[in-house]
Amino acid sequence: MPMAHVRLIPGTNTEQTPVLNTAGVVSSEGVRWWQGLPQKQGGWIDYYTATSFNPPPRDLMSLESLSGVGQTLVIANDRVRFLTGSTLTDITPILNFQTVARTSLTMDTTAGSSIVTINWTGQPAAKGDVITFNTMCAGPQDGFAKGVLLYGSYNVLDATTNSLTIETNRVYSSNNTAAPIVTPFFRTFVGNSLVEMSISGAFFAKPGDVIRLVVPTTLGGLTIQGDITVTINTDQLNLTTTVLYFRMPTNASSTASAYQGGGTISYAVSKPTVTGSVSGTAQTSNYWTLSPWGAAAVATAVGGRTYTTTLGSSILYPLAGAPVFSGGSFIAMPQQILVCWGASTNIILDPLTIKWSDVSDYNNWTASSINQAGSFRLPRGNRVVGCLQASQQAFIWTDLDAWAMQFIGDGFGFNLIGAGSGLMSRRAVAALDANIFWMGKNQFYVMTNGNIQILPCTVWDAVFQNLNTSQSALDKIFCAPNIGFNEVSWYYCSAGSSEVDSRVTYNMENNAWTYQGGAEAIRFAWIDRTALGPPLAAAPGSSNAVIIQNETGYKAGTAQMPSKFRTGYWMVNESQNVGFVDMIYPDFIFGTFSGSKDVTLKLTLYSKMNANETPTVHGPYSYPNSKNFLSTRIRGRYIAMEVEETDSATDAFWRLGDIRFQIAQDGRQ
Repeated sequence: MPMAHVRLIPGTNTEQTPVLNTAGVVSSEGVRWWQGLPQKQGGWIDYYTATSFNPPPRDLMSLESLSGVGQTLVIANDRVRFLTGSTLTDITPILNFQTVARTSLTMDTTAGSSIVTINWTGQPAAKGDVITFNTMCAGPQDGFAKGVLLYGSYNVLDATTNSLTIETNRVYSSNNTAAPIVTPFFRTFVGNSLVEMSISGAFFAKPGDVIRLVVPTTLGGLTIQGDITVTINTDQLNLTTTVLYFRMPTNASSTASAYQGGGTISYAVSKPTVTGSVSGTAQTSNYWTLSPWGAAAVATAVGGRTYTTTLGSSILYPLAGAPVFSGGSFIAMPQQILVCWGASTNIILDPLTIKWSDVSDYNNWTASSINQAGSFRLPRGNRVVGCLQASQQAFIWTDLDAWAMQFIGDGFGFNLIGAGSGLMSRRAVAALDANIFWMGKNQFYVMTNGNIQILPCTVWDAVFQNLNTSQSALDKIFCAPNIGFNEVSWYYCSAGSSEVDSRVTYNMENNAWTYQGGAEAIRFAWIDRTALGPPLAAAPGSSNAVIIQNETGYKAGTAQMPSKFRTGYWMVNESQNVGFVDMIYPDFIFGTFSGSKDVTLKLTLYSKMNANETPTVHGPYSYPNSKNFLSTRIRGRYIAMEVEETDSATDAFWRLGDIRFQIAQDGRQ
């Protein structure tokens, strides 16, 4: 009898019809492709379960001391923690905001200097502390120009009982002694939703700008707080005061006026050198971006402030000079420069602005002729979605496009390199070798040698036709590179699910795609191989999320990890006669190289006479290592096969090579 050989085409294909997908795979679970052959994927073990995380972690980072000891996993969910060995330390920033009457403070300035002294009786800071202002504080007028505007965080350079010294972002041209500090002033108008805001500091906002007011102000029956849009600005001819207008959702009940916060200044003092418990309110965030700065961790609360701390030091504290609000941050190379995207200017939110610090100084953000600090506003798109530092340059994605950001010796140059190839979500991009992979709104992309290409995806239907497109669900998508197997995966929320429950994987070596749902596809965050070992991930535990180590053995923790796949149909006879398959000779590896060869597989065959018929099921047939062939009696024109591991809670491995079928003609249907 003739013998037919079938070697499966690498990857899963949901685009082709079952018959067209000859020798292909239509679905799989727990399977990867290795050198063109399907095999069971790696399993995982528990890495840290002493504390379960709720909400689950959304970002992980490896950090170690410069001496190479003290490897630490940084875990970020709503809080940020260091995990060193089995010791978990909460380093979430804590700020204890206090208030002081605006009339209690004055400022001294010196011509030709950016250093100012705040006169403050009984002030609470010491040299080396960081002081953070939540209220905009306008310094004294500088000649005929507006003075400095204090907002955000500043290093305390010196301190006495009744004064503290900080460095601002402008050089004064005039001397001032004990000049008053002024805060924003608001006016409402009875029966009108229009609100007037004026401030004398160096600040400008044009109509359409969105400004964020952190400290609430109550007047005229309205509470002014949060993100508001500027309607009118009358600042053009006024050298000393900015006056702008914006509308509230409701009309004011009376005409009234008040300083922001009722005339008080909201501030907090952080002490980087203090370890142990700190009083105040934890600055939590739904999402963080994490970056290593030597042995220091830089963490940006997405949409909020940027913080830092070092191993074995204090909790995270605000970075002086950094943008008050950012969409995220990363470390740019080849110089060590901290970059924030979606960075605010004072209280103005700008989702398209990129700002960066000076070289090796994440406290210096003021551009000058003697440093590399600066900023750039992308001219296209609605917002910066995410950024990534690659081997030679950094890349920026808006919701529409891809940009290259390259250090040119005197700051950065920006070039549009991919119109229309924007990013789906902040974490949906990763580097693998010299390639950059990301998920767009309706395609997957790869950048190789500076060239952007669409990745043809054989499981496109299974992903983009089954995707939860709500913004809260898209924010949870993340990209997971796995350098050990030349794979890159995206974890996402399927349609109808509000949490990650699906995974799509691209194997670069085999140009093969797979997708999977179910428990094995539920992950919340990922970090590829580091000094901490094989890839780590946040995954469901017995109650809430725990940390697991992947590519370790072939179990799902202590339980069996399911693995199976199903092929498309291949035609066994193209004439009017049907085929008769009476012997099948599968070609398996039944275990690891040095392990036991006792895995048992289950084979199920499906036959059809015509393409659209309901198949006839044959089996399942048990196929252990001791068996050499299967004796079958299958009639049909089309045959498909399913392979499934049946061992219970064993650390089993398998790989499939060739499949041979003994076929004979069996007359007409």
